[in-house]
Amino acid sequence: MPKGHAVVLASGTRPTLIATQLWMTGPHASAVKASIAAHDPSTTTTLDDAQRELVDVGRNLAALDDPVRSWAGSANGTPMPHLRR
Repeated sequence: MPKGHAVVLASGTRPTLIATQLWMTGPHASAVKASIAAHDPSTTTTLDDAQRELVDVGRNLAALDDPVRSWAGSANGTPMPHLRR
């Protein structure tokens, strides 16, 4: 599974593939960075790693025409062959 995706498992439902929301692109990115700077002894390493992850996820998403349909199924809800049981 490419970075930037997760499988959600909930009781009584079928597994669902989702695209994750990275904190680096979210509405609280500056607050998270400030918290890391204030409390993480390895601030530079942590923020550099986060930036590399952001680039990797962007590259993975750009490689997919439609991330949801390409990984989860077609427009009419039919599972892709590799996801069938």
